[in-house]
Amino acid sequence: IIGAIVSIFRRHTYVMLLHDAYPQLAVWVGTIRKGGLIEKIWHRINRLAYGRADQTIVLCQAAKRLVCENYGVDESRVHVIPNWADARDLINKPKADSEFAAEHGLLDHFTVLYSGNLGLYYEFETILKAAELLKDEDFRLVFVGSGGRKAWIAQQIRERGLTNTMMLPYQPFEKLADSLTACDASLVTIARGIEGISFPSKLYSSLAVGRPILALSEPWSELRSLVDEEGVGLWYELGDAEGLAAGIRDLMADPDAAIRQGNNARQIFETRYTRKASATSYGHVLELADPMKGRA
Repeated sequence: IIGAIVSIFRRHTYVMLLHDAYPQLAVWVGTIRKGGLIEKIWHRINRLAYGRADQTIVLCQAAKRLVCENYGVDESRVHVIPNWADARDLINKPKADSEFAAEHGLLDHFTVLYSGNLGLYYEFETILKAAELLKDEDFRLVFVGSGGRKAWIAQQIRERGLTNTMMLPYQPFEKLADSLTACDASLVTIARGIEGISFPSKLYSSLAVGRPILALSEPWSELRSLVDEEGVGLWYELGDAEGLAAGIRDLMADPDAAIRQGNNARQIFETRYTRKASATSYGHVLELADPMKGRA
């Protein structure tokens, strides 16, 4: 909004960068009321800010639609640039070399890892139900992180007797890379109605460490498109615990398929989701917004 105000009085241009969309996210989690005064004021402020911005950067196509449809911004001025992960620290190394996996007894079990924000706008019921279905098999589910649903997840683990599931705190930065490789597959999930309002940036670190992605989302999701089209894992609709459990069994029975999908994941990451790739795209957008462009 500061950029919009300054642009009224001075000949300055600015670029909007959208990660989490407000007030939409606040409405979704119930902090403010849909159609209420706060939402209406927020919407008008956003319409001014996005309308006066020379260019806007968003994380996914659904966010681009949100900006264009809600604030009347022309599609040519909205650019999809994904977030990135560190290509140097996050590498595709074998699970057998992970100290984290050895420390927590994961080396001899097929392990699915969710590492990151255990927030309100991620869906965990499906994977917990799948863990129930896999209780008698050589399977482990590991949550690493914290957030608004952490207590609920811990309660569900206790009530369902999920002895194959553990919760661990966020790891120190120096242990992050090692912890992300302590699995055979990475879980990436987003709740119904949230894609475009937010997007799971943990996807990029999961791709970086070369693990197949187990994706849970709505059928139209960009997350699904990436996983299906690029062969980097398996996608299931939210609520399809039986399908997810069957997919995990397939990976357990075919380690070569898991390795192949993981290698595809790292390759796609190196092509699209490094800091260098995103910085190049940011540079192009900033050039478009340069007030000196076109001058002699």
